[in-house]
Amino acid sequence: GSLLLLVPAAVTAQRASLWGDEYALAVASVEHYPYSERAHRVLFQVLKRKGHRDLAFKSLLHTEAILPESIPIKMIIFIQSCLFGLDTHNRFDELTALLKSVSFRYIKYELLKSLVMVVDDKNCIGLDRESAHVFLESFNQNPSIGEWKGPRRIISHLHGVLYARENSGKLALNAFL
Repeated sequence: GSLLLLVPAAVTAQRASLWGDEYALAVASVEHYPYSERAHRVLFQVLKRKGHRDLAFKSLLHTEAILPESIPIKMIIFIQSCLFGLDTHNRFDELTALLKSVSFRYIKYELLKSLVMVVDDKNCIGLDRESAHVFLESFNQNPSIGEWKGPRRIISHLHGVLYARENSGKLALNAFL
């Protein structure tokens, strides 16, 4: 009878140790769900938080190979490439084309904001504030947005933030209205 209790207890102890270590949990998630974009993003965040930037970036590149259609992964790779000081011209062209065509439901506000800000902060070699506006206009040209007000408000808001950062008060005010 006590042997039957030991097996579930061992399984419970094993699961508790896994859940207690965020890195082990992230790795187990990626192993169990190799095509899960979310599992890979969590692993990236855990590695980055633990100070393993190079390994985190390599894990993103590996994720892109597994999930080549993932827009959020491509956006995160672009942002990290800028922060690593890598040449981003090819990725810029690819992302502007994708932003014009991909369904807007794949583009999260925080990712779009991070993308625009990393460019505007001059973290991307050869790209500037005008490039940030180009990203937003690419998204604005996306036919999947149609007449939806939410994405248009996001685009206007981010244009306004950029204009405010360049001390163009009138343009910023128009963008926010």
